[in-house]
Amino acid sequence: ENLKYCQNFCGLSSINKKATSCDALEDLEKDYCLKDLAITNKNFFPCKDIIDSGIKKTCNNRVSEEVLSEDKTQPTIIN
Repeated sequence: ENLKYCQNFCGLSSINKKATSCDALEDLEKDYCLKDLAITNKNFFPCKDIIDSGIKKTCNNRVSEEVLSEDKTQPTIIN
């Protein structure tokens, strides 16, 4: 369980891109699910429902990374 937490906190866990709802889960499993959901959808809102402060911080950081990396792939239009 400590290894799983460490992997999720450090961003080393694989993202469950099939996560659609985390309502049936509890505790850290729900937090991990919400983090995966937020990262997959590049949406900060699921992060706010995360209870564990470390996982919440990781969630916000990873969503930020995804949004910023998406912006870099978009072409810049110069008029």
